[in-house]
Amino acid sequence: MIGKDIMGVTLQLLDERGLMLATLDGVVTRVDHHAAMDKVRALAERGDLRALLIDGRSVDVAREASFRAEMWEEIMAAIGPCSVAYIPPDSFTPAREAVVRRAAEEWDCIVAFHPTMEAATGWCLDQMTV
Repeated sequence: MIGKDIMGVTLQLLDERGLMLATLDGVVTRVDHHAAMDKVRALAERGDLRALLIDGRSVDVAREASFRAEMWEEIMAAIGPCSVAYIPPDSFTPAREAVVRRAAEEWDCIVAFHPTMEAATGWCLDQMTV
């Protein structure tokens, strides 16, 4: 495990080839988000991150649309061209999906939405072999 020291975000390396799991829980503040992004960015810069799986099933989604967009922009900018699987919360809407897709396109990331951890993990591992 890379760290549970960031409130609301737990980072864990699932595969030695570079698959990281980011589990979001509760309310993720800007401070929590920035601290997690610093760790993710450092791994990406070292070449230790090839795919990111974000489990957002237990997150309280930011109500502020600009904050949601900012968070996704920072995620994609931190990881660079990378595959991202997202397991969204039940409150996820088509408008929120569009925000994620726009950020992914801007930073040349491949993003996919999955209903289960198994599906998301399998997709990420497949992407890592391409």
